[in-house]
Amino acid sequence: MAELQKKTLPHINFFSECERAGLSWWQCPPFLFISMGVLTIFTMLFTAIIAARYFEEPEVPTVVAVTVVAILFFVMGQSIIQGFNKIAQANRMKTEFISIASHQLRTPLSVFKWTLDLMVRDMSDEEKKTGVPNNELGRLVGALTDSTERMARMVNALLDVSRIDAGTIVFDSQPFSLSELTEKEVANFNELTGGAHVKIEYDAPKSVRPVKADKLRVTMVVQNLIDNAVRYTPGDGVITVRIEDAGGPSVKWSVTDQGLGIPETEKKNIFGKFFRAENVKREKIVGSGIGLYIAKSIIEKTGGKIGFESREGKGSTFWFTLPVAR
Repeated sequence: MAELQKKTLPHINFFSECERAGLSWWQCPPFLFISMGVLTIFTMLFTAIIAARYFEEPEVPTVVAVTVVAILFFVMGQSIIQGFNKIAQANRMKTEFISIASHQLRTPLSVFKWTLDLMVRDMSDEEKKTGVPNNELGRLVGALTDSTERMARMVNALLDVSRIDAGTIVFDSQPFSLSELTEKEVANFNELTGGAHVKIEYDAPKSVRPVKADKLRVTMVVQNLIDNAVRYTPGDGVITVRIEDAGGPSVKWSVTDQGLGIPETEKKNIFGKFFRAENVKREKIVGSGIGLYIAKSIIEKTGGKIGFESREGKGSTFWFTLPVAR
């Protein structure tokens, strides 16, 4: 019973969503639905008792009671509709803000990136003429380029969030090799994580059947899951990326880390938009909280499944499946 309460009670929070939408308790749809149910039960019981005790013809109080309840239901129904409209409007405004802000950021970021590319080209030409490399300026330009690329990826991710919420995200599903894609990304991450002393191992059968999905978006999912594993794994840790092809209708991809893990009470929210676990916040690990939300949407809309297993302080395994190309 205690285990059942632990699993169910965290979900029973009637007012959290209403508070985020700026609704009072009497406008909150879940509260109103429960109130309607309680009112119906109480009214019917009260009417039955009064009618049986004081009336020879119980039809009269029954009709009066039903009329009163119907009027109350109408009034409360209007409040429920208004509450849902306000919640929907708040979510729509948030999605529109993300979309507009992301589009507005793309232009200055593009100009900034073009400017840095011109600087890199001019520096290269100058070094060829003089034969003297400007290491300090090269280091600064390189840092700016990396920061710009990270910001551009963030903006693109925010745009994907707004498209997912609006239902306008488009997929181009084509057959491709998940094994080759993963091998390339593991090699790239191993080059980048050398200074962090994190080793990434890759385990896959010699022959893996091609999958059918949007290759560009699956690449984003693979990059995000490996990047999370690297960031949440302490130094000298080992990360294992694995592909399993057992001959069924799908191919399974997974990444296992030795990192922070996910607290039991927060597992239900891990794929939520902008969600970050408390232990990650305590460690002050940089992140936006939208990568897993996007990954889940991409994999499920492609026809696959995504999930995870985790123990706090022991590490996590995130996995997804993709349909095999026919």
